[in-house]
Amino acid sequence: MRATMLKCMLAVALLLTTLTAARADTIPMQATVLDGRTVQLDWTAMGGGTATLFRQYPSSTAVSLGTVTGGHYTDHLARCVCGDTVRYKVVQGIDSGNVAVYVDDNEPTAPAEWGVVTVDEVSQTILLHWEASADTDIMGYLVCEGTPSMAIDTVFGREITHYSPANYDVTTEYHFRICAFDSCRQTSALTESCNNIVVHCQNETCSHHVTVQWNVYHEMPGGVLRYDVWASEDGGAAVRVAQVNAGDELHAEFDAGSQSQRVAVTVEAIPVGGPMPRVLSNRAEVVFSTIAGPDYLYMRKVSVDDDATAVTLVAQTDPAFAQNDYRIYRQTDASGTAVVTNVHASGDGTIAWTDHSATPREHGYTYWIGVDDGCGGDGRQSQRASTLRAEIEGMGSDAVLHWNAYDGWSGTTSYTVLSRGIEEPFWQAEGITATTELPLVIDALGGARLYKVVAREAANSQWQRDDTLQSAAVTFSPRTNMWLPNVFTPAESANNSFGPVFAYVDAVDYRFMVYDRRGNQLFSTSDPMASWDGTAGGHPMPQGVYVYQITYRQNDGTTQKTTGTVLLLR
Repeated sequence: MRATMLKCMLAVALLLTTLTAARADTIPMQATVLDGRTVQLDWTAMGGGTATLFRQYPSSTAVSLGTVTGGHYTDHLARCVCGDTVRYKVVQGIDSGNVAVYVDDNEPTAPAEWGVVTVDEVSQTILLHWEASADTDIMGYLVCEGTPSMAIDTVFGREITHYSPANYDVTTEYHFRICAFDSCRQTSALTESCNNIVVHCQNETCSHHVTVQWNVYHEMPGGVLRYDVWASEDGGAAVRVAQVNAGDELHAEFDAGSQSQRVAVTVEAIPVGGPMPRVLSNRAEVVFSTIAGPDYLYMRKVSVDDDATAVTLVAQTDPAFAQNDYRIYRQTDASGTAVVTNVHASGDGTIAWTDHSATPREHGYTYWIGVDDGCGGDGRQSQRASTLRAEIEGMGSDAVLHWNAYDGWSGTTSYTVLSRGIEEPFWQAEGITATTELPLVIDALGGARLYKVVAREAANSQWQRDDTLQSAAVTFSPRTNMWLPNVFTPAESANNSFGPVFAYVDAVDYRFMVYDRRGNQLFSTSDPMASWDGTAGGHPMPQGVYVYQITYRQNDGTTQKTTGTVLLLR
């Protein structure tokens, strides 16, 4: 019985399979190609209900087009089919129908549309932007340039709509066109020619008046309303200096600032239809030219003359410009500036001048030199240099000579301090230093002395002329100052004699005497450096109190007399 039931079940399954296979194409279906991208589908709907429609492109899987009521459907193909078969299937319940149709896309490919051709502000390279083709089956775009147009590159991808051509000079006008191509390698029509804007600007020598010219910009969507001219002076912010309506002469003029060294100019095309990516020209620069001044001008030295009644300065300039007048500027005590004279340079470019109106003992002076360029502007100035001024602080053993650092040289400056007596003819070196002060070694009997400072240019200076210069001399008149002990011990190794110690004393009319308590003179000398050793006639004097008397002349010329006592200990 089980065997009989199994046979029945197999027979039923076989019958159902046979019925299903027999009903696979039970819906008659037809396909008609209306054009290269449109297919008209017709079928006999079973009972007038809805059916599900499928489409299968070559080398693709079938996809559903959705449910359709009735027996008609117009399919607008979303992609090109390049001479191949597209298959359709309609399913209604257990009924279905199939049809295959040969399609060869012969519709024109939709063209791209221009956006802008502009120049990148930073990189100064040409940039092309366009709108994507309306076709969804676009494989890419050909970028063409020139007349006639020649393809210069290929951009792949429907949504890749920008391009920067390499090695194209932004100061040259180019004409670009774009065409799209689909998966059948069918190309669209070329766009109209769109160009970059090239601006040229110039000025005349000695003039800050700038003239600007540029070419017409073509194929801006909606058209060009006007052109804006932007200018940036010496790297500053760009300022709009002119507006020119489209259709007018593409020309503008403006005046840059009189102190500007250079100006950069850019032209922008403004569209009729409102905001869109900026259309910019190249950046053109004008360097305001002058008739050349000297290539170099520097102050070599500023030195006080030997008698300190004048200041002599020496400068160096470019000999090729030596025929021009040079202005000498002076500041007195670092305040106020005046042009004190105009001078010419010698044939080798040396400028030398002595300021006889200066009083370098009383004032400090700063000098520098300027010269006009060939356009009448102050084309170049030298560095500034100030006179050396020395002064003495303190008296006696604590006296220190100070001076200002010389500011006219680069590198390391060394200083030599020279001195001589009032009546002496020659100077002698007291010391060499890189600082700006030197303690003075005072001779107690030397009297007044003159001191001055000599500066020397170092080998690491920018100018490397090995120049020297000097300050005015200052006088040091030591103040008389005397010190005396009130006790001494002849038998000891220290403090074993008695006598005055002077910071300064004039040896003329000097007298030092010692007496015992009865008034007998035990010691007498006219030598300011001599002292009493506690003996008289070669014999040691006994311990006790003794009287001294000192007569001396001070540095102001007056004579002083000092009397006192001293204790001798044994």
